[in-house]
Amino acid sequence: AEGYFTEHYTWNKLTTNVNGIMIANFWIEHVGDLDVLNHRSGDRTKITFMQSGWTGRNKFKVTGEALDRQGNKVYDIAGDWTSKLVARPVDATGSATQEAETIKRPSHMDATVSADDAVKYAASNSIQVPRTPFVLWKINDRQTKNNTYNLTTYAMSLNDKPAELVPYLCPTDSRFRPDQRAMETGEYELADTEKSRLENKQRATRRRREQGELKAWKPRWFTKEFDNDSNESYWRFNDAYWTEREHAAQLQKEAGATQPASVDVWDDVENIF
Repeated sequence: AEGYFTEHYTWNKLTTNVNGIMIANFWIEHVGDLDVLNHRSGDRTKITFMQSGWTGRNKFKVTGEALDRQGNKVYDIAGDWTSKLVARPVDATGSATQEAETIKRPSHMDATVSADDAVKYAASNSIQVPRTPFVLWKINDRQTKNNTYNLTTYAMSLNDKPAELVPYLCPTDSRFRPDQRAMETGEYELADTEKSRLENKQRATRRRREQGELKAWKPRWFTKEFDNDSNESYWRFNDAYWTEREHAAQLQKEAGATQPASVDVWDDVENIF
């Protein structure tokens, strides 16, 4: 919906370090200042991801502040980016050591209200922020079964491939990538072999494009545009994927298919795996 409900955020990328390589005790660390700007309201949040010392001091620590459009600080932010972040209003009531409150989804929130009715949607899906410290975010419990890499539930879901969905996925969907799937299932030698095969296939395809044997590459699902707010170019999803998927799904249903679709079912899609 345009107007009342439309918001546009931009933020910068942090520096990500991989530590402990020499001692085979790997851990990832994000370092630097994260600046999140709401271009519609002018509100801004500045968060510093602190760098850990040799003794582990400040490991995963985060501090920051939220500012309104006039530049006035309205919240202090602190916590660990691996566990929980807490916001404290600058005019908070109660003790500075008071336990942070967890904001629950109100029972009156109506998920059925259409976002097209922006004012009604905002009114029925808003949350009253307390004037005491409250939890901005906290990590969910992680699945322990079949979770070799200690991934979050969200990260695991990205590679989930339900059997009933397989016939309708695009052949270029990353969930079909064989080296990634082998790595997930613990078949490390196969993963290494498949990774090398795919890289060689990509190099060969690039050479054929450069020699004019294949048509020039053009992104299928995204269009490059310019963002006037940030003065940077970006790739905008063009909605063509869902239109093509609906068409391909109809063909698969008519054929009674239960296996992945071939590149012939999808228009202008290549066999990349």
